[in-house]
Amino acid sequence: MSALTAVRLGEALEDRLARTARRMNRPRSGLIREALERYLDDLEDYARAVEAWEVHVASGEETLSLEAVKASLGLEA
Repeated sequence: MSALTAVRLGEALEDRLARTARRMNRPRSGLIREALERYLDDLEDYARAVEAWEVHVASGEETLSLEAVKASLGLEA
């Protein structure tokens, strides 16, 4: 089941949305839904990454920079 949610868009954003929908021959609602899904996926990924980083820091394990890893493997830094 889907729900209806109202969102106010500024004129410039509404114009961009309308132009893109016409150019792609897609409904505006579909573009909004896809953009929102991608944005929420990114936010959730970021939250998981922050949580993993906090767990790592709390563990006290050593953290190596990319340059240190490359040097330890004899790769170009």
